[in-house]
Amino acid sequence: MRNPLYFSPVSVATFFFSIAFAGAIPTSAFAEELPNVFDSSIAQSVYSEGRTTIPGLTWEGDGAEPSFTIEGLKNGKPGARVSGVFDSKNAGTLLFSSEVIQRAQYKGDSSHFTVLIPLTGRKTPVKVKYIDDYGNLGTQDIEIVYENFYQFQTDQLSNKRKLNFDFGASVSYLDYKQTSAGGDQVKISQIGFTPKAGLTYNYSDKLDFGISTFITAAGLPISKTPDGLSTPRFYGVNLRVGYKVYSLKTGNIYLMTGPYFWGMIVPPSPNGLNYGVVKLSGPQLFVVGRFLTPTGRTAVGYIKAASILDGEGGMFSNREFALGAAYQLTPISAKRRFMGNLDFASAKFIVAGETIQLDSISLGISTSF
Repeated sequence: MRNPLYFSPVSVATFFFSIAFAGAIPTSAFAEELPNVFDSSIAQSVYSEGRTTIPGLTWEGDGAEPSFTIEGLKNGKPGARVSGVFDSKNAGTLLFSSEVIQRAQYKGDSSHFTVLIPLTGRKTPVKVKYIDDYGNLGTQDIEIVYENFYQFQTDQLSNKRKLNFDFGASVSYLDYKQTSAGGDQVKISQIGFTPKAGLTYNYSDKLDFGISTFITAAGLPISKTPDGLSTPRFYGVNLRVGYKVYSLKTGNIYLMTGPYFWGMIVPPSPNGLNYGVVKLSGPQLFVVGRFLTPTGRTAVGYIKAASILDGEGGMFSNREFALGAAYQLTPISAKRRFMGNLDFASAKFIVAGETIQLDSISLGISTSF
């Protein structure tokens, strides 16, 4: 008769530097959750191309092309501020027309002006108009491109919060195999429903800390070998720290690391056979990319490698690899974002002379508060 395998968790002090990053996460030993990376600076670039064609008007920017800075309007939407020099200010009117018509505001008696243009989307067409004292009209069309337009209002709210809460659930297919040194095997395939929750502390726009937990609420067995085995449930706690290492035009890349603790809850089997893992632990490392699509929705991808310190034969012989992706399900105009997650994972380790293989695929949904 097998006894359930028991392994002590790694010392939390060893990983004191590794508190979690950005909410719900994929858990070691099976695909469960995707890093919901909080990102307030994704795709902050705002630009337009083209020199002025209006006589006397010169943009303040590299190569005399318009340069913009983003400011929040009273309605919570973004506006783009542009500045320049207009030598003909005393002989006419300079207007900027997008969603509304804005008159250029001059700095004292100088020819320097500034104007805050309300943005209407990722791309905002703007018509620059000059009307002289004789009624003659000169125009120039420019287009302001702000990659982060659809995230701006949500991020304005998120930036005010140091803490973010993540909640979600997933349905997973798990294939568990436990083989003794003598060749006896326990095999279980099942569908599991797993709620999850996480807490994130946003220390800065680059560094976040957090913690997440999960537990299988219910398992539906598909097959069991031998007959008479009880149905297992899984639980886990993850601590991580994440740091933004690279910024792209429409995305950011993160490195994340920290310890995990997970195990199995296995009721007594009708056939009297005990199996499973009570506790396991180890470090994990993620590379995560978060991107903004052309439609303004968020897409996330990650790869993960984790080591199981309690296994025999060294940390590199007892490991898990995982990969996954998520996509924003809700439209960009929705007040709350829901992400759909798809994850794959495979873990293999040897403990007390027994080899354990755990493979899974998980489909879930999550949101943040």
